[in-house]
Amino acid sequence: MFRFLFFILISFQTLALSYGECIAIPSSKVYIDADFHQDFPKTISFNCRYECLADTIVEVKAKSSVTVSNFDQEARNLVCQGVIVGKGKWGYELERVEPFFIYNTRIEALKSLGRQLQVPIDTASSSNLREKLFTDLKTISSAYIIAGQNSLEFKEAGLVLEQMIDNLGLVDEYLARLKLMDYKIPRGLSSDGLIYNVLLSSAFWRI
Repeated sequence: MFRFLFFILISFQTLALSYGECIAIPSSKVYIDADFHQDFPKTISFNCRYECLADTIVEVKAKSSVTVSNFDQEARNLVCQGVIVGKGKWGYELERVEPFFIYNTRIEALKSLGRQLQVPIDTASSSNLREKLFTDLKTISSAYIIAGQNSLEFKEAGLVLEQMIDNLGLVDEYLARLKLMDYKIPRGLSSDGLIYNVLLSSAFWRI
């Protein structure tokens, strides 16, 4: 009975997907040569299946590798992307499954699928990500400019980040430069390094 109700729930969630979104099928998770007896921290790999909506619904199997440092992280983080678990009476239980934008992931198989399906990076499904990006840029640029009273590198980085607010062209220009460096940020304090660190954190879904 539970499996039937769970299937109905996932079916409704799939129907509710917006263009460019994916949703996990939680029951599809399969561990890959996992050794749960090794000491923390440990990295566990597993496969999950996802359904993604472009011109049609496409199902894809994707691998995740997650590093956990304690039993709580092991219970909460070793899940398919979008699966939320919480502590219940009998341990950790499934609370909900949330859809996510196909590029808002660290899973390369999903990013590759998005490119294959020619899903635009800027669409209605990524509007909340763009708003969060601009909010982050506004907050961090202000902090950097204040820190720039004692550091030229922070001042220069803050002014550039300020220019990026509502300017995706400039964001993507810097991401293109970072791509040429294979996303490896040069060591040492520099304005460009400060900018790249912010973009890797807040704009990784545009990579």
